[in-house]
Amino acid sequence: MVIRKFSELIADGDTNLAITAVGDYLLIYDVSEPLDVNKVKVVSIQDLMKFTTETARQPMVTGQAAGDLFYASAAGVLARLAKGTAGQTLKMNAGATAPEWNNNFIGAQIRRNSDQAIANITDTNISFTVEYQDTYGMFDAGSPTQLTIQKTGTYLIGGSVSFQSNATGMRSVVLESSGGGTLYAAANAVNGGATNLNLSGYAKLTIGDTLKLLVRQNSGGSLNIVGYPALWAVFIGAE
Repeated sequence: MVIRKFSELIADGDTNLAITAVGDYLLIYDVSEPLDVNKVKVVSIQDLMKFTTETARQPMVTGQAAGDLFYASAAGVLARLAKGTAGQTLKMNAGATAPEWNNNFIGAQIRRNSDQAIANITDTNISFTVEYQDTYGMFDAGSPTQLTIQKTGTYLIGGSVSFQSNATGMRSVVLESSGGGTLYAAANAVNGGATNLNLSGYAKLTIGDTLKLLVRQNSGGSLNIVGYPALWAVFIGAE
């Protein structure tokens, strides 16, 4: 009979128990006490190797706290995600490589912080410059005229624009949705003040759909969009 301490088996993975073969059983007991059948535990060699492997992995996941989560960051590699805060939900990161915590609010609002000239009788997309809020990566400064939907579902969408003071003609704005649910608003020019147009509604959108604000005016010359034109979308639930 060959006796090996369990700690020796863990420390030296090459320990050779010549008397064992695949499927043999080992008796695990405390050698400091008389061998008592009530204290004997019988495990297979496969279970023993599995246990030693799991024991060796334990240092990879130290530092955990209640509520933490573990995930595979690569094949056979464990990583720890510290617990989130109250009300947060779990989502996949932008690179689709690891989970991360996210606030329950999913939405974006973008604005323009300077005037934009709109030519007479010309459909023009508002080009946005400020990402006021964006919790789900819907705005890309490289495509400043749009929000791009990143989660399929039902959204509350809206926009607002203000044309500089001019009493001639009509003003209009369209909230274009590539996935449907396009909104439209128009008004006669206001005499002596800015012409303000606001619109909002619901739309069922899928990943990759875009939202844009398209404006038009027929004052007879160029007019500026003034103030802080805005475009926004808020996820309110799955379809």
